[in-house]
Amino acid sequence: MNSIMKAFLVCAVGTLVSCRNPALDFGSPNTATSDSAGGSIARQTGITSELVIPTGQHVVTRPLALESNQRVRCERGATLIASAGIGVFHVLGKQNVVIEDCRIVGQGARDGYSSPDESLVVVGDFNGQKSQRVWLSNLSIAEVRGQAGLKIFNSDDVFAQNILVDRYSYAGVQILGQSNNVTLSESYVRHSLARSAPHNYMGVPAPGGYAYGVQVSGHRFQNSVAFPDNVVVSGTVCMDNRTWDCFDAHGGTNLQFLGNSAIDSLKCFDLNSSETGDGPLKYVRVAGNTCVGTEVNVGPSSYSEGILVGGYNETAEPMVEAEYILIENNYIENAAKVKATKRAGINVQYAKNIVVRNNTLVDLGGMGISFASSVRNLAVTGNNIYDAAAVGIYLGPGASEPVNFDGNTVHSYSGSTHTGLSIHADNEDLVLRHGSERYCVRTPIRDGGADASPINLLSCD
Repeated sequence: MNSIMKAFLVCAVGTLVSCRNPALDFGSPNTATSDSAGGSIARQTGITSELVIPTGQHVVTRPLALESNQRVRCERGATLIASAGIGVFHVLGKQNVVIEDCRIVGQGARDGYSSPDESLVVVGDFNGQKSQRVWLSNLSIAEVRGQAGLKIFNSDDVFAQNILVDRYSYAGVQILGQSNNVTLSESYVRHSLARSAPHNYMGVPAPGGYAYGVQVSGHRFQNSVAFPDNVVVSGTVCMDNRTWDCFDAHGGTNLQFLGNSAIDSLKCFDLNSSETGDGPLKYVRVAGNTCVGTEVNVGPSSYSEGILVGGYNETAEPMVEAEYILIENNYIENAAKVKATKRAGINVQYAKNIVVRNNTLVDLGGMGISFASSVRNLAVTGNNIYDAAAVGIYLGPGASEPVNFDGNTVHSYSGSTHTGLSIHADNEDLVLRHGSERYCVRTPIRDGGADASPINLLSCD
């Protein structure tokens, strides 16, 4: 048995925060060697050393820096408690690493965070220490005071499954920078503590209220920005994020959000390059998700919505479009109910090559489906909208051909100035279909407002 494992066994005899021996300080490289169990693992996965953390509560005074080809496993009842300001596991520039079956507790989530407080589990960093082939499984992470419970940064081939993050200050899980081939599945992120206190990240102050359940984003470094590629977030639940986004993406390619649930959330999915410096979104699929909004009005955000996908258009910068967007088979309920601006169940803007199909939207505080600004090559088919407080489907100025609507049903909407379908685009190639009948609209339509004329659809034939 190696010296680190022996020290853990000695520590396990103690009680909470009573164990502060050098082996738990992790100041020097881990020198764990293979034993009989490790040899068995090595034959299966290439793992050559194993560290088993025994039952008990253990205070970690410096992060455990894992080595390549190493596995860490916690026995039932083992808890790792982070000392103030530090993380617990670091996987920096390593390959073929496994961390599983561990319970990790931070120093207490709060409203607001500061960058000296580390994320509790860190894979890779912005200094080029890219990690590869990392497996994270069955981790319980609680009371996150730092930036994230789990942060994956500039790393490749990372698979995280059954990750629970409970009570966090800023983010539950982050997938940042030039991270490629990352999967987060069957996980659970809940209870953001962010409300209004300001943040301070790497010396840059930011307003309060930002909180992300799962965040996928680029990272600015030395005047350049790198973005994730091929990221899958599936079967993951985000609950009680009432101030900002449950699922967030600001730049990246080949992103898939599949079969997730956002419950009691101000903004369920915010996949949007919303400011100068954010990168474009390309090849994005949002499918089979459930979004249930919140009616609790907390935090500083000025708007609420269900699913947002889009780019941005800044005055001083060229427009950045999201492209190749598929939003399908999602269920959205009780969305866009609070804040001054109650946007839509589904909102797409500054984007091209878009398909929105077979979604069900129920009990909305704003519009059903909105295409507010600069959309091109758009197909909207088979959607059902029930009880929208505003327009059922809205097509705003700047839409460019071709735009196709087929088989959508707006079952009910409210308000004397609202309509099932509102089109404000001067578009010579807008096609509307209803049943077997096909219509074309060749002049601008203004069907909202007390003095608006009825829509007249001209047959294409």
